[in-house]
Amino acid sequence: MPSTAKGCRLRLEKLAALHPDIKRKRTGYKGFEYHIRAAGMSLQSERVERQQKTQPVSPYGSDEQLNLWVQLFKTMKPHSRDRLLKQALEQVADDLALTHQVSPDVVALARRLMELSEAQRQQLLDSLSE
Repeated sequence: MPSTAKGCRLRLEKLAALHPDIKRKRTGYKGFEYHIRAAGMSLQSERVERQQKTQPVSPYGSDEQLNLWVQLFKTMKPHSRDRLLKQALEQVADDLALTHQVSPDVVALARRLMELSEAQRQQLLDSLSE
């Protein structure tokens, strides 16, 4: 909550605009009353800001769809990963073959990569990143 009375009123007004059921007119007096649960509520902008501070930075950037695919891939069983990688590599090989700008050697290399096991591909990736 804000530290000044004016800041508190402004914040409560913003919350009441989002949740009209937390605000009511005081009977017999000027002013308004707010439900006690308003103290624990947060504004959308506050939630986004808090998520950005607490959310770990992904090595794959801010692309949510890519991050989702990476998480799904990590949870897959090894044989499912192999099938998915083979399908992806086959698609890449077919796309490369269609462009006619890629030499047949590159297409052959893509097809050979499809034949490797996951462990062999991982070993190859590790040796390339060193």
